[in-house]
Amino acid sequence: MDKKDDPTWLDAYDTDKGWKTGKTDKPAGSSWKTGQRCFHTHPALPIGKHVVYGGSCSSPVYDDCDIYVGLDYSMAEHAERLPWVAGHAIHYKIQDMHAPDKPSEFKALIRWLAERIEKGDKVHIGCVGGHGRTGILLSALVAVMTSEKDAIGYVREHYCKKAVESMKQVKFLMEHFGVAEAKGAKSGFQQKDSNDNVTPMRNEIAPIKARFCLWGDEIKPERS
Repeated sequence: MDKKDDPTWLDAYDTDKGWKTGKTDKPAGSSWKTGQRCFHTHPALPIGKHVVYGGSCSSPVYDDCDIYVGLDYSMAEHAERLPWVAGHAIHYKIQDMHAPDKPSEFKALIRWLAERIEKGDKVHIGCVGGHGRTGILLSALVAVMTSEKDAIGYVREHYCKKAVESMKQVKFLMEHFGVAEAKGAKSGFQQKDSNDNVTPMRNEIAPIKARFCLWGDEIKPERS
């Protein structure tokens, strides 16, 4: 089978390097195995003197974090969710390809996370693929904790180039965190209304079932 037809390799295609295969090393504290998806290769994002980790909330790469924030309904059940276990497991759901619907509440979450990170807590942020919704939160942290205006560009450069996927997410960060204007995901595979609300088309729900990359046109969706 061609890897382009294998959905388990969906996030493994890099337009500059081709398919990522057989990664043999793993970060300290990681429990993942080789040959996995894009979020397994995400480096820790440096924010000032600290770092933050991002990826999947259902299958986080790191199992030794103090705080886990899950942005999708599929968040794993961490022991830290229990009040008698040290640490925190926060389930803060955001609809896929969308932005938070309660800006003031989201800002409170960012401020709290920034304080915990400054105190040295190891924090993992995750959605499904670790790009869109995870990218919003990481970009917001960069905007709040540093003087970096192009927070989205910073996250894409130092974490993953696919971070922050839709224009709805970009505009949210511009409006509420003062970040510089950036591009959203390439359209053409999604239906979008006048308010930039995104509706994935049938058999094209990112990032699990679709057989294409939001950040490149090299893999076309199947039509039937």
